[in-house]
Amino acid sequence: MQATWRRIPPRGPWRLALLVGSTALLITVGASMISALLAVPNLLGLLLSLVVLLASAALLGRAWAMGTSVSDAGVKVSRLRTTVLIPWTDVREVEQIEGSRWLGLPRRIDGWTVTINTPEGDVVTHIASASPDLWGRPQASAAAADALRTWWRETR
Repeated sequence: MQATWRRIPPRGPWRLALLVGSTALLITVGASMISALLAVPNLLGLLLSLVVLLASAALLGRAWAMGTSVSDAGVKVSRLRTTVLIPWTDVREVEQIEGSRWLGLPRRIDGWTVTINTPEGDVVTHIASASPDLWGRPQASAAAADALRTWWRETR
């Protein structure tokens, strides 16, 4: 019985580059804001800066946690604002549908997305041809989709 969550697919080079760059940018901007406020102390500016930095850090933390993970308990789809945990007993089908959303935007592009069919409706995973984890890596795309299907078949 595996109790830890395994991320499918693992973070790809493009997502890592975006996340590391965003983290470095947040640290640089945060240090600049703090040093500017130390030079000219202003309580309102300090409070506003702290609110902006904390909100940005929270969003960046969620961005690091985004993805589709599996364990023997089920599948977990973490998005920027929500996390959906689906037990394997509630999964009816894991299917690949045509059409993908680039970076979660509403416009569909050519490609495919893996969805999980549950009694409450379909849940879209991060396993998609337009995912930054899989850009330019077609073998990784197929392996991630197969891994999710294998987990579903072996745990139901």
